[in-house]
Amino acid sequence: MTQQQASEPYLVQTPVPDGESGFDEPAAARWIRSGHTRHAARYLTVGALSFLLDLGVLTLTHSVFGTPLAAATVAGSATALVFNFALNRRAVFPGGNRPLRTQVVRFLLLVALNFASTALIVVGLASIGVPYPIGKVCAAALLVLLNYVAYRRWVF
Repeated sequence: MTQQQASEPYLVQTPVPDGESGFDEPAAARWIRSGHTRHAARYLTVGALSFLLDLGVLTLTHSVFGTPLAAATVAGSATALVFNFALNRRAVFPGGNRPLRTQVVRFLLLVALNFASTALIVVGLASIGVPYPIGKVCAAALLVLLNYVAYRRWVF
């Protein structure tokens, strides 16, 4: 075993032509080098901006204009959904080759699935004693990851 193999056991030796090291780089390094981190950062930025827009519209319509809370909540969510779809389509997944109608339908189906999944996760975890805010955070973390894959492979 060489010194490099001993100090970096995660590297896999593969047959290579003479003159090359014979080691693959770690999967994480390949993922970073391939540009996925910039892509994921754009996705997370759009999500954060969508959340802030949702909260801003909710606060503005309810606290400033006196709109009932339920209506203000729907207004914030609807505004954020339109913003999220448009920005993900343009800035994060611009190379999608599906027709706009297909993308919209799939996006809305995913939104419905997210609502149902969130409810099931939060209520399910609460039923076994997990505080509901922790359940909500768990649901959001899981769905952020799953949505990234769904947006990339299915929606756009």
